[in-house]
Amino acid sequence: MDGAVRTMTMTMVRSSAVARGDGGALRRCARRVGAPTRMTVMMAGVGASDGDGADEKKKEDSAAREGEIKKALDAIMASGGTLTGKVEVVNRGGLVLRAQKGKFRAFLPKSQMRSSRLKGDLNAQGNAQEMDETKILEAQIGKLIDVKLMDVTPKKIVVSERALLQEGAKEKLPIGTRVEVVVTSLSDFGAFVEVVDGQGPASGLEGLVHISEISWNRISHPRDAVRVGQRESVKVLEVNSDTGRINFSIKQTQADPLMETLETIMPVTMPEPSMDEDDLSEIPLPGLPDICSSLLKEEGIEAVIPGRQAMEQRVVSQDLELWLTNVFVEDGYNLLARAGRAVQEIHVVTSLDRDAIKRAIKRATTIAKN
Repeated sequence: MDGAVRTMTMTMVRSSAVARGDGGALRRCARRVGAPTRMTVMMAGVGASDGDGADEKKKEDSAAREGEIKKALDAIMASGGTLTGKVEVVNRGGLVLRAQKGKFRAFLPKSQMRSSRLKGDLNAQGNAQEMDETKILEAQIGKLIDVKLMDVTPKKIVVSERALLQEGAKEKLPIGTRVEVVVTSLSDFGAFVEVVDGQGPASGLEGLVHISEISWNRISHPRDAVRVGQRESVKVLEVNSDTGRINFSIKQTQADPLMETLETIMPVTMPEPSMDEDDLSEIPLPGLPDICSSLLKEEGIEAVIPGRQAMEQRVVSQDLELWLTNVFVEDGYNLLARAGRAVQEIHVVTSLDRDAIKRAIKRATTIAKN
């Protein structure tokens, strides 16, 4: 029985025994060799049943802890699934957070962290400091991070910082809003960016600037215009409520160089340009006469009048490009032909509407190229 005092009867064989009397004198008590001496020994030991009791106690304690964790998790889920955890441990996969005053641990994978958390701090120039990823993660120890519960199993509780940040993105970033972002990574199709801190509820939101929205100039790769760690002002183009994906534009926060050219070098009033005569030329841009000839054959176009030329400060395109401007002209439209640094205005007299003139220009340029 558990906790019982057990008795044992032992038979001992000895040749002699020495005992001390009350008076302290020694006396030898001779006994017959082999004579049995019976002793009753009382022992208080722990048997197999006692071990079972300890195991049972451990099970009860474990069940109690699991009950507390479940209760805490249920309360978190009922309040929206968000919690704050303190970074306690770092491993290869991510961060281990201690939450709910130490009641349980939760795992935050690297893939679920905001991108800037894995890039280290930004220096004064806005460039990401080159640091070992392990050291960057170790620097997070002791920090508090707001996260959202993602997966709960008996063995692991997984949370996400990114999911919490992207939640309600449409309300945080209305379309047309301008915010400051930092470039976190580049791909062939665009630049991934993150809204920097200090931008209100939108801070930490991540999205993509497609390559076509990075620059007004043609670029073959995003690295031709931006770099990781660079800060940019962007305009919100689209927010998907279901996926939380956000599309930004850098170029739409900048003036269209086409309009800049028209307004600064060739205003509608056409004053004398303030530039060296060496920069001007009476020779049409290569390929432009063919385009003008094709345009004249289009029904509804009465006249095509090449205007003056000018030189831009930078090369826009090596190939000839024809642009339809937004400048209002009473009897038609102004086009802008551009090749290299050269730019030339073309006035088209027509009664066609804007969509029709676009189709006519497309046909004319296609014919000229062929």
